[in-house]
Amino acid sequence: MSEPIETALAANAARIEAALEALLPKGDGYEEDLYEAMRYACLGGGKRMRPFLVMETSGLFGVDEACALRVACAIEL
Repeated sequence: MSEPIETALAANAARIEAALEALLPKGDGYEEDLYEAMRYACLGGGKRMRPFLVMETSGLFGVDEACALRVACAIEL
């Protein structure tokens, strides 16, 4: 039996948050404020429904998880 939707959404949101954290630069120097604003806008949390749909659909079609994760992050951004 599959897991409840709430559990699946939470697990996926955590994976997306971690991937976005790794992808978004922290910046230093004169661009630090810009990068901080980008990170604030993108890492605000939420259900991450769009990336969830990407990950679930990619699983149905046997897409490599690492590739699907990058696409899910791109869709979320």
